[in-house]
Amino acid sequence: MAKSLWAAVLICMLLTSCMPVQTNVEELIEPPKLTDEQYQVNEALRDGIGQNFKLKYPQSGEYRSAFTFYDLDGDGAEEAIVFYADSDSAAFLRLTILYQDNGRWISGPDLLGLGSEVDFLRIERLRSSGGMSLVVGWNQESSAGKKIAAIYNYENGQLKMDFTGDYSRLAVDDFDGNGTSELMLITSYSVYGSSNATLVGETKPDFIDILDDVTLPPMISSYLEPLTGLVGPGVRGVVADGYTDGRTLATTVIQVKDGHLYLPMSENDFLLFTRTTRKSEVYSRDINDDGIIEIPLQYPAPGQSQSEDETTLYITNYSQLTGTGFTTVERAFVSTAENYMLTFPDSWMDAQVTMYRQPELNEVIFFVYNGTDFYDRSQELCRVRVYATQDYQDKLAAETYFSLGQKGTFEYFGSLPATGVEGLRITSKQMKSMFSFIN
Repeated sequence: MAKSLWAAVLICMLLTSCMPVQTNVEELIEPPKLTDEQYQVNEALRDGIGQNFKLKYPQSGEYRSAFTFYDLDGDGAEEAIVFYADSDSAAFLRLTILYQDNGRWISGPDLLGLGSEVDFLRIERLRSSGGMSLVVGWNQESSAGKKIAAIYNYENGQLKMDFTGDYSRLAVDDFDGNGTSELMLITSYSVYGSSNATLVGETKPDFIDILDDVTLPPMISSYLEPLTGLVGPGVRGVVADGYTDGRTLATTVIQVKDGHLYLPMSENDFLLFTRTTRKSEVYSRDINDDGIIEIPLQYPAPGQSQSEDETTLYITNYSQLTGTGFTTVERAFVSTAENYMLTFPDSWMDAQVTMYRQPELNEVIFFVYNGTDFYDRSQELCRVRVYATQDYQDKLAAETYFSLGQKGTFEYFGSLPATGVEGLRITSKQMKSMFSFIN
């Protein structure tokens, strides 16, 4: 018995699995090495506030580093923007600015933040005179994820807060074209079941405040990241996709005119808004690169079941909001499950083009619906087939299909019928230009 026990001890000593295992992930990860400039800023920060602090990083946006360098006051020398916690138990972070003096970094103004995490940092020109402004998104994890946007102005060595406001999503753009940007704060209140948009900007020289606000359609309960730009011919604003309580997607358009907010899709009992509701994950975008954001309007393809079950395939009309209605810019079949879209050529726009999915081949057949028999696919236009790269591809398919592209572990192929449909035929070159990946 003693010999068996001693043998087990020997084996345990020889195997590394019997040695103490370090389970602290933070201790296993080596912190990134600082550049010379970052090291100098870090040492200046230690001189200014002491040794016991922990650097914090913005969680999203363009600036993700613990040290952000930018010439905020326009004097030709960069300042360093730093977020940190002054103790492990700190409920609120701190924001500090360090500046250069004769080549040395000096710890400057230091303010208590408004949250325990930094959601984002943006640097924007919000005032007609002076330098750049800091826009900081603070996340209060202790308050059910409440987010507060704060605008800071750094000038003459002083840092002061110009504005604060709640937000769920935030957009920044020069909506009125006057050379300075405005903020649009979109806030969803789950408790009250409502959302609103607030436009924030320069109300008078060097003074930032609310320009206008508006209550958004009550049907959307949570918003995705909004898009800024032209929301119609000559009109700037925001296009915001979001989820309804029924988990369908819908879209809100917020126009900005002369410092005021307008909801053109809320008129006539939200008739236009209702047309934007869709079950598939298809998002608004500038589909044709004309600078105007298009909204996807979906309907079952001709001959498809109107019951909207899982077999129903949809056609998407990417449309611009023009006046009191929508104008279709491009029509497409969008497969979110397979990450591709096939845009229809002009010749197909007036035809009853529909689709049928062959799940056993992972293939979609595009054909002209004759108006009565969905199973009559004699007027075939093309096919799109998707293979996983490790799947077996038979020689017959290799001879009749051509490559459309590869994305990750999937390969995409197209096929054209031998004859085609008069007036609707496309070439392999055309089909390749019609095909694109969603992301």
